[in-house]
Amino acid sequence: MPERKRQRIQSLIDTLSQGLQEREQTVAIALLGALTGQNTFLYGPPGTAKSLLARRIASAFNHDSYFECLMNRFSTPEEVFGPVSIQALKQDQYHRKTQGYLPTVDFAFLDEIWKSSPAILNTLLTLINERLFRNGDDIEPVPLKALIAASNEVPEPDQGLDALYDRFLIRLMAQPTSQWDNFASLLQSRPVSAEVDIAPELKISNGEWLEWQQQLHQVQLSDDCLGVIKILKQQLQEQAEALGLYVSDRRWQRAAMLLKASAFFNDRDHTNLSDALLLKHCLWAQEEDHPKAVKLVHDAIFALGCPQAAAISELYQQIDDWETALHTLLFHQEDVYETVDFYPQQYFFGGSEERQRKNQSNFFYVKAMATYQHGLARREPVYLDFYVHQEQMKSPRPFHPMDTLGKAMETVQCRFDEHGAMDIKYNDSGNFDSNAYVVNRFKPTVKFRQGERREKRDEAALNQLLSELDNSHQLLTRTLAEVTEFQQHYQHNHVSPFVTEAETDVVHCGLLQQLGDLELNIMKCQQLQELSH
Repeated sequence: MPERKRQRIQSLIDTLSQGLQEREQTVAIALLGALTGQNTFLYGPPGTAKSLLARRIASAFNHDSYFECLMNRFSTPEEVFGPVSIQALKQDQYHRKTQGYLPTVDFAFLDEIWKSSPAILNTLLTLINERLFRNGDDIEPVPLKALIAASNEVPEPDQGLDALYDRFLIRLMAQPTSQWDNFASLLQSRPVSAEVDIAPELKISNGEWLEWQQQLHQVQLSDDCLGVIKILKQQLQEQAEALGLYVSDRRWQRAAMLLKASAFFNDRDHTNLSDALLLKHCLWAQEEDHPKAVKLVHDAIFALGCPQAAAISELYQQIDDWETALHTLLFHQEDVYETVDFYPQQYFFGGSEERQRKNQSNFFYVKAMATYQHGLARREPVYLDFYVHQEQMKSPRPFHPMDTLGKAMETVQCRFDEHGAMDIKYNDSGNFDSNAYVVNRFKPTVKFRQGERREKRDEAALNQLLSELDNSHQLLTRTLAEVTEFQQHYQHNHVSPFVTEAETDVVHCGLLQQLGDLELNIMKCQQLQELSH
């Protein structure tokens, strides 16, 4: 039956989670660790059911040996590994009586592990990794299937505990109940017992466990999961200082085995992206690292869904730039006025020949008549012919225009207002502070309004831009097909008892966002191409 293992594991998780509010995934991942032979570290404050959870995980297996110890700085090796045999000492031998202690059990729970003495922690290093215990002159195999440790702290850096901490592949956050409905239910319920009624057919025998350890190696890491791991490894290397995360080769290898186990217990012979989500439990070390690990894994899956992610992100910005460039080529970006060419004999423009030519063709020719009365005498009209450069419109400051020879006309003062109209003042003495002048107004004639299509355009630049738009349109269309296929495959294969719907929804929403961005930019390319016709 294809669903046999998944259904059995899901039923087992449901049973083990009874009465534990918001602990279903913690139970599921810790159980997966035990099924895989990996050690688990539970991090969280007191009163978050860490010890109860460990006991329930152990109860899922058919065995008679379980060991539990609350560690403190006064703990001795005898409390964990067994007392020294007095009888052996009489025979000049150092030997511990390990029966019922950590070296002889299938499952163990060490609470407040980091408070223990160095003598205990150093011995644990070999025991939980190689599953061997040195007892006097003998090296004894340890039947330990899984060790669960707990603490409300993590090892401080540079305390010599990195190697031991690295042996705990799975690191889970055990936090207080956060949802009010769940908390209210907790208040109304009876105290939860570690003992639960597990159906015999759900319990895992020693033979099954040993057989599964061999079968796990037959599961293949999919290209998708390898791609996620590759992206994560590159990110951790390139941003090592900023992220502050280190993942050893040993952890990567065992994390890959965890992914294979997830696929195996979901009745698959290869991993998928739901399994890859479990990597977030393997990458963090300090509490502040946990959100980083979650984001890294999610981002890696998003990037895998869109193999051209980095290039596409840059392309989106390029398309926006091309949109601006295309509008500049096709439409007037500001009002274009009726101007004349002006080649004054005594006015010289600085800069290149092209700039001189541009300046010389951007003049307003103004023909005005000024009449005014001085005292009782009425003066004859004064006819004014002068030129004003279009650049003067950008400033409200008064200026003198130029006559036909390019000289400043000291008797005339002009100034543009905010509406683009120019006031003209005339005074034959050049004193514009007196009242003896007449005001005229000049309004430049608009030839082309801002936004109107250009009659002439740079065809070479336009063709180059359209070619780049066409290439981008084709790339985006291919990428859309790839991401669509990826998203559909993910949607049909994401169900797993070890990953919550909320987690898969985050990835699914991210992929849908990618699809939306692709479709939007494909549409933008099409609209820009049509705009040029």
